[in-house]
Amino acid sequence: MCALAKPACKCKQRAVVRFLLLEKQTPAAIAKRLKAIYGDKALSRVHAWKWCKRFQEGRTNLHNEDRSDCPSIITEK
Repeated sequence: MCALAKPACKCKQRAVVRFLLLEKQTPAAIAKRLKAIYGDKALSRVHAWKWCKRFQEGRTNLHNEDRSDCPSIITEK
């Protein structure tokens, strides 16, 4: 694993996925490269494939969408 890749922010990896798709890389090749670069901090193979599909469908946003159905803070009454 490259020392520069230690802070493996998910959105940065998604940017790599998007870039490699534009370079005509296959989802399998992209997942393999992420693993080689980020090691244990890499997106899982399944998540890499899901992001490939999202970008191929036209998505451009690298961040997760806000979820209205899941509370982000648990409060006790």
